[in-house]
Amino acid sequence: MIIDKLLRVVFDHDGIKFVNADYAINDEIVRRVGNLFYTRRFAELLLREVLIYNGKMKSVIQRIAIQVASQGCEIANLLPVHGKSWWPMVEDVFASPAVQALRYVLLAELETHTEYTSISIDATLRICLSILGQSAKKDTASAYSAGDSVKRVLSVKGRTGAVPAMIPMSAETSEVVTKALSDNMSVIAKQQVKFVFCDNASPKLLTHLSTIFPVLETLALDPVHLPIVYEYSTWRKRTPGSIFLRTIMAKFNKRDNTRIASSWGPFYCGDSTDKLDKAESIMRQKILDRSMSSTRATTIQDAYKGNQPWYTIIDYIESLAALVALYPSEVTRIAPGPNKQVYKILWSAAAIDRIEWMFNNMRIRHSMAASECTLLPSGTASNEALHAELNRCFRETQSMHQSTIRLKLQILCFAKLVSHTSAMYRPTIKHMASSHVLARSLVGSVWTTESWREWCDELSAHRHMNKADLPLKSRSVQEIAKVKQHMLKRPASSSTGSANASKLPGLLKKKRTAFTRQRKGKLLRQGQHVCK
Repeated sequence: MIIDKLLRVVFDHDGIKFVNADYAINDEIVRRVGNLFYTRRFAELLLREVLIYNGKMKSVIQRIAIQVASQGCEIANLLPVHGKSWWPMVEDVFASPAVQALRYVLLAELETHTEYTSISIDATLRICLSILGQSAKKDTASAYSAGDSVKRVLSVKGRTGAVPAMIPMSAETSEVVTKALSDNMSVIAKQQVKFVFCDNASPKLLTHLSTIFPVLETLALDPVHLPIVYEYSTWRKRTPGSIFLRTIMAKFNKRDNTRIASSWGPFYCGDSTDKLDKAESIMRQKILDRSMSSTRATTIQDAYKGNQPWYTIIDYIESLAALVALYPSEVTRIAPGPNKQVYKILWSAAAIDRIEWMFNNMRIRHSMAASECTLLPSGTASNEALHAELNRCFRETQSMHQSTIRLKLQILCFAKLVSHTSAMYRPTIKHMASSHVLARSLVGSVWTTESWREWCDELSAHRHMNKADLPLKSRSVQEIAKVKQHMLKRPASSSTGSANASKLPGLLKKKRTAFTRQRKGKLLRQGQHVCK
């Protein structure tokens, strides 16, 4: 922050201080972001707080304010109170060579332990609904074109549950997903991928992914997705029917040490010539007709063995038919989303291609060593859990720009990498939550004295300090202008509407509280009155 030509305000871990401009440039060893200057200790404090609080700037600002005030700083109120003043510093800190080097070390550690042998991919859209300038219904009402919009966030999880990437995307098509994975995975990582778990397996997706994953063998359909859709009809509440369905689908994740992958035939890759045999077709029809007797259905349920995988297709179809017969009141409900009755959804799940993609789960698990399957997630269930965590992180965010969500996803992904690699490869004596492991892992300093000086020297000039280059900040300025221009095209922003609003000054008067009273002091900071 520039006070005048001779003074600079520098943010440090123990408070805010005024220093001579020449001293700040030559002796203080600080970074300059816009008109803000900060030291190494402040950067370390900011890095820790942002990671621990998942990029929630309101919480971060409060924590830093407590830290500064506890050091006895008498001008702690000069700390910025708006997130727009903090995000450039956050971007600068996380784009530093030291932080990026640590990120590459963590990713290399995953590659060393063959984390990418199998990956699970899934996309979520809820956190993208608050992006400014985008319409959830049609692209013509958006400030961005279809290719420039951010409508999905693709999460990638590894064999042991690591999160190597969370990628903003414009759509969930095979082409877009393939390009996103290709741009965000290293060459070594792409050469390790043999199996991909997803909830939309298809020959087209397999063909596209094979162009970037040279040793890719097959895809597998998520077995957890069907119970989730089932519970849409019961307002996401567990019922006896949904519990039985979950036990049915859980058998796709079981291993039989007496069997090998070829016991279920070769990997299915979308061969359209495969068909159900006569007995399987008759059993599948019983799902649609709901014609299985309750006695037979009860016998199947009582003889159910949940600790074994499925051995034949007809046994799986028969269990779905038994489910339909045992819980008729549940399966006749309509599931929002597909807008179909549940038993019709189960009938579709018994199609030959869906079954074969599902049976790939057992083929994959039996082609891997038992030690590799210990932490192998169930389909995309771990991705769904990650999406729920993302929704909680963005729950209080009413609006944001594309650049903000990109930066927050980088922060969240980096925090996941730090905690996962620490817990996986440097385990503690007792079990600890991921947040505790993350906090313990951030005790050390990311920068050395020499690395910090070299990074700061990049901005040094003759009796002058240049501003740090912030690509996301520059992109944010362009996004703000684009969204503002788009808003001006709406009828509500016409001159007539503005004129009518100006006729009612009494309705626009700001409500005053103890925190928003007018200040008598004349000191201005970033356009706001500040109490002395």
